[in-house]
Amino acid sequence: MRLAIHILAAIQLAVFGWAVYDTSTSHMDAAGRGMAQGMLVVGGGVLVVLLGLALILARSARWAWLGLVFALVFPALWLVFTF
Repeated sequence: MRLAIHILAAIQLAVFGWAVYDTSTSHMDAAGRGMAQGMLVVGGGVLVVLLGLALILARSARWAWLGLVFALVFPALWLVFTF
């Protein structure tokens, strides 16, 4: 379970990094880019808090399940709001 938490965290950070890069190099007006980057800052803050809790809880065998729950919050929200 610890490996799953670390893999999920790495994938989420890679997707977030790609989103930041893609937003900063996209062809859109300044207002749209500013709003998108503002949403990324807020989402990145939430992502850091959730993944930080997940990685801290992954250290303990007793609380690893809760760490997995925290690691799956962002992908679950992504699926809910995408479909």
